[in-house]
Amino acid sequence: MDKQFDKKWQKRVESGALTFGVKLSQEQLDILTFHAQELIRWNKKFNITSIVDPFDVALKHFIDSIAIAPLIVSSSNINPKVIDLGSGGGFPGIPLKVVNPSIELVMVDSSAKKVSFLKYLISQSGILKTNSSKINSSTINSFQTDNSQINSSRIENISISKNYSHSKGVEAIHCRAEEICKMSNYAKQFDFVVSRAFTALDRFTDMAIPFLKRDGCIIAMKGEVKEDELAPLRNRKDIKIDISEYYLPFEQHKRCVIKISVVKL
Repeated sequence: MDKQFDKKWQKRVESGALTFGVKLSQEQLDILTFHAQELIRWNKKFNITSIVDPFDVALKHFIDSIAIAPLIVSSSNINPKVIDLGSGGGFPGIPLKVVNPSIELVMVDSSAKKVSFLKYLISQSGILKTNSSKINSSTINSFQTDNSQINSSRIENISISKNYSHSKGVEAIHCRAEEICKMSNYAKQFDFVVSRAFTALDRFTDMAIPFLKRDGCIIAMKGEVKEDELAPLRNRKDIKIDISEYYLPFEQHKRCVIKISVVKL
């Protein structure tokens, strides 16, 4: 194990995930560690991320991605289809897939170098290739908020098969979101569209809606979001928005999750 991503690093990720009710197994921690190591290694040549300090990588990439896992994993949607727009180094998509291998994940990015990195991770990271997993849904409760802060459920008892097959259930695509949403095998196919600070919220909403199944929703992850960015969404009658605030552990960075649902007119 790279000395930058040692047991102390894993403990930070494990502890941070527990803040949001997510209990990681050692196998899951090992896969996330591999992701982090390769991210920094590839970054030396391809500029995938500006965050390079190992503990910042743990907090601002991995723990932040895991924070929305209770939104994706639910007893009413055991095998959710998720598309991650502007996935970059694989966030939040890959940590979500590691937490819940039953997710069918598509990651989209317009950067060929970043997509090459994602395809490399898919080919090397066994947990991303499993199509034999089960979740004890009795341990998974609905996502709730209290005083505008995340109050997550506990996610555990995730059983991951070691009999890995081909990379069914995860895909990385080099394409612009505006183009791929017009393709029949991606349009109206997803339960969740996710992104971390991909673009302005109103633009992202219009970009994401064509991917949604009936009753699907958009999950946008941002830092502090200002009212002038929310105003165009609040004025629309075709969508409903719910905003939750949370704080990343250790350094108390404030973050927002904006959940956007299409209203049937």
